[in-house]
Amino acid sequence: MKRILVVEDDSVLRENITVILREEYAVVDANDGSKAISILDQDQKFDLILSDIMMPKIDGYGLYDYTKKSEVLSDIPFIFLTARADNSSIRKGMNLGVDDYITKPFAIDDLLDGISARFKKRDNEIRKFEYLKNNISLFIPHELRTPLVSILGHTELIENYFDELSKKELLEMNDSISRAGKRLKRSIEKFLKFAELTIQNSTGFNDIEDVTLFDPSQNDCENALNSCYDCLKRIEDISFELNDSKLIIPQIEFETIMIELVSNACKFSEEDSPILVTGEIVNDEYVISVADKGRGIASENINKIDSFVQFDRGFYQQDGNGIGLAIVKLICKKYNVKFSISSEIGKSTTVTLRFAHDN
Repeated sequence: MKRILVVEDDSVLRENITVILREEYAVVDANDGSKAISILDQDQKFDLILSDIMMPKIDGYGLYDYTKKSEVLSDIPFIFLTARADNSSIRKGMNLGVDDYITKPFAIDDLLDGISARFKKRDNEIRKFEYLKNNISLFIPHELRTPLVSILGHTELIENYFDELSKKELLEMNDSISRAGKRLKRSIEKFLKFAELTIQNSTGFNDIEDVTLFDPSQNDCENALNSCYDCLKRIEDISFELNDSKLIIPQIEFETIMIELVSNACKFSEEDSPILVTGEIVNDEYVISVADKGRGIASENINKIDSFVQFDRGFYQQDGNGIGLAIVKLICKKYNVKFSISSEIGKSTTVTLRFAHDN
């Protein structure tokens, strides 16, 4: 049974809440923030904290701050329950990162629904974390081992048979080592980027106030693709049609998006088939599309795109770990870019990004 800590200085309201909640949950109550902290010092196994704001000794904000400074308590969902319904109070709570805000007086169903919604969201986060953890354990060894096998294998051949190898063979092995090293470097950079964006997203720390407006150009995109081996192999297939604009996104983040999207288009389409990157202003948005004539994505799989997910891997031989589009989606979320995919099996895939722009 899930456990809830109810913190409310109004004894009648506190008792009414605990009676209602005990029909479905295990409930512990406290009459102010100070008492709640004493309880939490002894017992940290709560699934949710429901707290008033205006209380003697330590108020709700102080209690919330206490939980967020604790490594053990910081993940517990927190709902403010208060009679103060003014915008400044609500905004302060939301800016702090409180999960929800219920104002008094309230209907019983609203309270129960709010709590139930928090638990569902928390359970989904736990399931997603477990899924991610399990898939990381499967994909990371493969992504790191594959290029390392090439690097170590060719290095050993050179060490043992250097005098017997021709210059051509040495150059070919050096090229294989170089490509494997670049793949390894890119995999590590992608894992680090994914971790950085995930942490920013989960903590709500997205410092985007001082973003310099960026004007994308064909040269910027082409220069960015120089660091992508998959893109360089197909550089003759890639074309750009980008109109001028000022985007509210750092150049490095924009280039990351381009690398991931064009790289995916290269991986999942045949050589000599076109890949078109377009950018134009449509209805007060700057719309960028990356379109290929590849194998496509089944409609039922489009909404399932996430980190460490690859479709049809058993049927197609492919590199990667499914993390590229996850990185793009996280960057889009950070900078309020609308992300969508349209695809037709066996024919084409188009990824569309809609940016806010400055006139």
